[in-house]
Amino acid sequence: MRFFFDNIFFILVMNIMINIVSGIIINNFGSLRDELNEYTEDLENICFICGFDKEFIEKSNQKGFEYHIKTEHYLWNYLFYIAYIKDKDSTELSGIQSYVMEKLENEDISWFPTNK
Repeated sequence: MRFFFDNIFFILVMNIMINIVSGIIINNFGSLRDELNEYTEDLENICFICGFDKEFIEKSNQKGFEYHIKTEHYLWNYLFYIAYIKDKDSTELSGIQSYVMEKLENEDISWFPTNK
């Protein structure tokens, strides 16, 4: 009788522990999926440079959101500009380039056209 009681007890305890651990894992994967969905929604619906959402840009710009993020505020152009400034000799920088370089050294992103 003791043998059956011990085995049933361990089976129940192990079953409960497995369910708890799998519940934690499933919950973590669910939260990661929610974060990924939020990230992709922001990426598809908000301009990274100016911070305006798709609806606002569609209303204010006749050419549309895709044109805005591919031409007016193309993300890679800003990255190429930063790389160009960092690669260029500091004595050859123009006024605007030295201003942006100073902001980059201070880790200040106020030179981005945020909400503009």
